[in-house]
Amino acid sequence: MRNLSISNKIHLPLIASIVFGMIVILCTTYFSVQSIEKDVYAKEEETMKVYVSNQLKGKYDVAITNAITIASNYYVLESLVQNDRNLAIKGLNELVKTYKDKTDFQNVQIHIHTKDIKSFLRQWMPNKFGDDLSSFRHTIHEVKKTKAPLSAIEMGVAGMSLRGLAPILKEGEYLEAQ
Repeated sequence: MRNLSISNKIHLPLIASIVFGMIVILCTTYFSVQSIEKDVYAKEEETMKVYVSNQLKGKYDVAITNAITIASNYYVLESLVQNDRNLAIKGLNELVKTYKDKTDFQNVQIHIHTKDIKSFLRQWMPNKFGDDLSSFRHTIHEVKKTKAPLSAIEMGVAGMSLRGLAPILKEGEYLEAQ
């Protein structure tokens, strides 16, 4: 350092200080950006959770509303009273056609169960009925026990589905197919 000129004695420490300062600034900036990025992702995650929760709640509301409406449908009630599946098929096919024509619900499947948790009518597959659903359709047990409608996501033979269920009652008692 003794053999250096005065200019070099000033410039070399100055340049070293500038380089060191830039490295400190770059490191600080990098870590600040990382922290901001984590905060943004956390806020976005929370926003998405709220959005998905609200969307799912809306789907649950639609499912339960439709189930209540279908449970009080004339064709459904009378088909159980008269044990006439054709009456329910006629009425529900019209209802499903209306859903397809007038709403975004293109894959509505209406399933009527008997008091003893057996299939009375699958509107989309009318020739398959009479099978016992009690071993895997736990939501039906809950509706039967509480006599109150509910909506839930449930695993079935065809996979996971959002289901709306409502009891088919007359004067507070389950209708029994004769």
